[in-house]
Amino acid sequence: MTVRRFLPRGQRDLFLLAIFSGFSLACLPPSAQTLPGEVTSRLDSIARSPVDAGTVAGLAVVVVRGPDTLLMKGYGTTNIDGGSRITEHSVFQIGSVTKQFTAAAILKLRDAKKIDLDADLTEYLPEYPTHGQQIPVRRLLDHTSGIVGYTELRGLSEIRRRRFPRDSVVALFGAEPLLVPPGTAMNYSNSGYFLLGLIVERISGISYEDYIEQEFFFELGMDRTGYCSNTESGRGKALGHRVSDGRLSRTSPTDHTYPYAAGSVCASAGDLILWLDALHGGAVLPEHSYQDMTTPRPLIDGFPLRYAMGFLRTEDSEGRTVLHHHGGIRGFEADTRYYPEEDLSIVVLINTFGSQSPTALSEELADVVLPPLPERNDRFEGDPTPFLGRYGGPTRGGILTVTITVTGDGLTATIDATRRTTLGPLAWIEDQTFGAGPYLLTFGGARDDGSATVLRLDHGTGHYVLERQSR
Repeated sequence: MTVRRFLPRGQRDLFLLAIFSGFSLACLPPSAQTLPGEVTSRLDSIARSPVDAGTVAGLAVVVVRGPDTLLMKGYGTTNIDGGSRITEHSVFQIGSVTKQFTAAAILKLRDAKKIDLDADLTEYLPEYPTHGQQIPVRRLLDHTSGIVGYTELRGLSEIRRRRFPRDSVVALFGAEPLLVPPGTAMNYSNSGYFLLGLIVERISGISYEDYIEQEFFFELGMDRTGYCSNTESGRGKALGHRVSDGRLSRTSPTDHTYPYAAGSVCASAGDLILWLDALHGGAVLPEHSYQDMTTPRPLIDGFPLRYAMGFLRTEDSEGRTVLHHHGGIRGFEADTRYYPEEDLSIVVLINTFGSQSPTALSEELADVVLPPLPERNDRFEGDPTPFLGRYGGPTRGGILTVTITVTGDGLTATIDATRRTTLGPLAWIEDQTFGAGPYLLTFGGARDDGSATVLRLDHGTGHYVLERQSR
């Protein structure tokens, strides 16, 4: 972790001005060091392209490497029905990027010796039904609790419609059996972060909203960040959109009673770059807690995960290590990422859902700034026969099956869940692990005939242990 001197509250605008004007050639890859204006122009062109194409109403983008800001700009409008121009100060809903703040809040309370991450969650929420299982608090943080996600349950629509209190949501998902025993698989669960918000309130004695405001936003000078309001429509607040039949339209507002600690923070791109700088620069958590937050722990069988606490630690499409999280909520999408080896931070906020991946946009921006890595040999030279067949098991939202076949180009995986996805040809990573985009597929076990008995499917926000169903 790079230790930086973080500016105290009240110097926020001076800080933004300083990093914006502090562009230096040293931050650029060798091929671009003599042409900083050209690099900025390329970043600007990539960032504005979704607005120019009419696929999003607006977005805000920040790209910072070390002390140098390469791009900090807004594009498009806050509202197609007469909104204002988007800037780096415009406020967006950031969805699950909220989980970074929730995780940091839990770690601050742990450091104050008010929470034991290895204690059962009933130590702090004694009324919660754990169905005879021990569920350590840390299993909520990395989505390995086995608790079903409330956003996947049909009963939530009735609760939203009639605006029941939050304990009705807890009763809804608490009544459901666990998807898997805690620690045996990873199923992304907004329920876990909902419970973490309640734990913050129970231990701190104040609301979750007030806690993160006092501990993070106020302290860091993030004056365009806070808990999303159900009613406020202040100047510079972006409104949500979608694309239907090729046309942009407004979405209905989200009731932020329920996304809560899993997804109810609103922020500007300028504030989020302050957050990333402070968090990764050592101004939010001590080193040991920062390492806990950003280092994934294995499942109880020792198999590694790629999700830590409110962050994924993965490789991007070029093989570069990146700490990141996507956020998606009605009308909005977001991506924040930090490349620790290059000290590069990227924030992308979009006020249109589903038409432009903020993750893909972030990676495209990173490719401009960072030099490409050497190509790896991803050709599998072994016998693929032991891997062929169909595998299945419980996952977030239902039963998932994966069928492995072989084509002339190599192994292909067909994933059947809510929709069918075909991956292939799969690139060989190592041993019995293959990859395609964000997916890792690892085969294990062996029958008498040598065929694999287990397929582990990992896409960063899920790690599913699927058993062979047929050859």
